[in-house]
Amino acid sequence: MPQQFFALIPVVRIAGGTSTLPPSPGSSEGPTAASPIEAARYWASQGAQRIQVVDADAAAGKAPNTRIISDLVHKMHNHARIDLVSGAFDDATLAEAAHTKAAQVVLSTKAVADLDFLNRAIKAYNHEISLRLVIGDGGALHAPGTVADGLDIWTLLPQLDATGISHYLVVDAATGGHWWSRHHSVLAQFVPSTSVPVTAGSGVSSLENIHDLCNLAEDGLDGVVIGHALDTGAFTYAEARTGAESRYDPYEWGPARP
Repeated sequence: MPQQFFALIPVVRIAGGTSTLPPSPGSSEGPTAASPIEAARYWASQGAQRIQVVDADAAAGKAPNTRIISDLVHKMHNHARIDLVSGAFDDATLAEAAHTKAAQVVLSTKAVADLDFLNRAIKAYNHEISLRLVIGDGGALHAPGTVADGLDIWTLLPQLDATGISHYLVVDAATGGHWWSRHHSVLAQFVPSTSVPVTAGSGVSSLENIHDLCNLAEDGLDGVVIGHALDTGAFTYAEARTGAESRYDPYEWGPARP
């Protein structure tokens, strides 16, 4: 897979109708409040072609931010693809998320507990559906409160592929989502085990981590979500793009060499 197709995906998290912007480079201040559309436009201006919008309220079982997200999707249509994470796991929550017209609606891991629903969702929305899989030690699914909790992903994966799902968002169940440590082997095993494109939904706190995850692009990893590190100013989006270049040396800062 050519390196330029490896997406670096910033996050716009919406809670109570508001979002945040990262601190200015070199600033000691934290993130600042902003409207969701301001946040989305900021990331697009930095070069992001995919943006993950997280409806934190809907995911927590509160009233969803459907109107705000619909407006954001409409205004960003010609600037960036919007992937919506809202915790959708049944017909009602999926219908609400789909109403936003996001390019991709990411279903909760809880959706795995009802394969009939998953099949209906894929039949109704086809390529607009992605499935978020939170995976823990040894490949055990993390979906507390459902029959899917603890299921072995390696046994389940052929069934999921057979549904015709067009995309997976794979997240580490460990605190901090550190793919490059104890669970990196899970992601490295998952990506080549399916013909479906995969996005790493966690696992970045440094530029070196981005460089490491790019090594999985040849097996089908199409990008990585970078939330906390960008939001807190650990590095800028421009620096992240440099980190994704295959010739970048994380131990010796500088532009890519010829």
